[in-house]
Amino acid sequence: IGVTTTSASIIDAIIETAALAINPSLSDEETEAVTVGVVVALNKLSTDARASIDGTTQTIAAAGNVAVSATDTSQIDAESKAPAIAVAVGLKADGSSVSVGVSAARNQIDNELTARISGVASVETTDGNVSVAVTEGATIDAKSTATAISVAASLGDKASAFSGGGATSLNRIFNKANAYIADTDVNAQGSGDVTLTATDTASITSLVRGIAVGVSLGTGQSKAYAIGVAIADNLIGKSDDPNQVRAYVESSSVTTAGKFDISATADNTIDATISATSVAVALAQDGATAGSLAGVFARNIISTDVSAYIDGMSAANDPLMQITVNGTEGLSVVATDKSRLTVDAQAV
Repeated sequence: IGVTTTSASIIDAIIETAALAINPSLSDEETEAVTVGVVVALNKLSTDARASIDGTTQTIAAAGNVAVSATDTSQIDAESKAPAIAVAVGLKADGSSVSVGVSAARNQIDNELTARISGVASVETTDGNVSVAVTEGATIDAKSTATAISVAASLGDKASAFSGGGATSLNRIFNKANAYIADTDVNAQGSGDVTLTATDTASITSLVRGIAVGVSLGTGQSKAYAIGVAIADNLIGKSDDPNQVRAYVESSSVTTAGKFDISATADNTIDATISATSVAVALAQDGATAGSLAGVFARNIISTDVSAYIDGMSAANDPLMQITVNGTEGLSVVATDKSRLTVDAQAV
């Protein structure tokens, strides 16, 4: 007997805008060039996938295995780009240019994945295993890049250039992965094992880049300013509401001829690269001023409740269930968290 559910939702999004302004002037009037490139991307997946054998007063009997499993491979691949270039050239008059590029992206996966045997009078195998398993493998691969280049040149008198490049990426994975047996009598005879397994390998890969370049050339006064900002905020679970990875038996009797294993494993990863680059160059005969500012902000959190347990004792300490393991490998209840962060943040 097999009950299986699989969720495989995918979002593959590439969003790009480009802004270009070139303004040359041979007249005596001031020449200006202004560009603004803005990209905003919002992507969300939300699924509720369940595999279950539920609520019956009858005995479910099988000569072979009884397997209940749920799998999720939700995936968001998102890339957003916002390049902006402004060039102003005045041969006889002042020249000024302004270029702004902004890329903002938010990606979220919100899943509930369940595999269970619940409220069944009895599940029996003559010579087979009873297994309940969930495998959560949600992934987000996000790239957000903003580039602003501003060039101003004047052979008349003054030249000024300003550029601002800002990129943000907000990524969230909120999962609940539960594998359990509740309010059920389970009997795996012959050489049968009973296993409950919950695994979560959710991962976020985030690349955020904000680049700003300002260049001004003037025979008189010359000014150039550049600001580059990159912001990354990646969450797998919340500090006050962690993700769940749980495998458990509750208020049930389990008899197995082989081993009885309960395991919950979280192997979540966040790999984030955040960089902000700002360059300002001013050249002039009379006076030149150049200023650049680069800043990064990064927050990366993995918060997961990883649990493996057997529960269901009364207040008087009388068992509401019986656990009988006849196999030589015995009983194993293990919860493991192997989650890790890799972050590279640079401001230049």
